[in-house]
Parts: sequence; structure tokens; C-alpha cells
Amino acid sequence: MIAQEKLNNLHKLKLEEVFQIFHECEEVLGLVDMGDAQNILGISKRRIYQKLTPNNSISVGKHKLPLVNLMLK
Repeated sequence: MIAQEKLNNLHKLKLEEVFQIFHECEEVLGLVDMGDAQNILGISKRRIYQKLTPNNSISVGKHKLPLVNLMLK
């Protein structure tokens, strides 16, 4: 678990630095859209939606996006 002090430090960074951290996290987690997930995983979008859990996806607004690197584990 990350200490709250470290999390608070994110708010002290420039937005460009936060954006860079976001992109690094996106790559590590395998954040992709459904079309890319379908190609990467080789399964249908319907099956991807069935396999999504709070531990292998992220919600952005009303959209649920898979984290394929976590789905492959």
C-alpha cells in the first residue's frame, strides 16, 4: 500500500509530470479499448465484458476499460 504522504505528493507535481506518470501506469497495466483488447486476447467483446472485474478493469465515466496485462495473469 502506498503511504498517504506519497499520494499527496502527486498533487504537488506539474500536470505534465502527472500525465507522464499516467502514461507509464497505462502501459504497465495494459489499459486498452475493447477493440484492442479483443485483438490482444483473441476473444469476443462479449467474453471480455464477462471476464471484467474490479481487479482487471477501470471505469472512466460510463465506460469500463480492460487492463489486459492483469487479465492475462
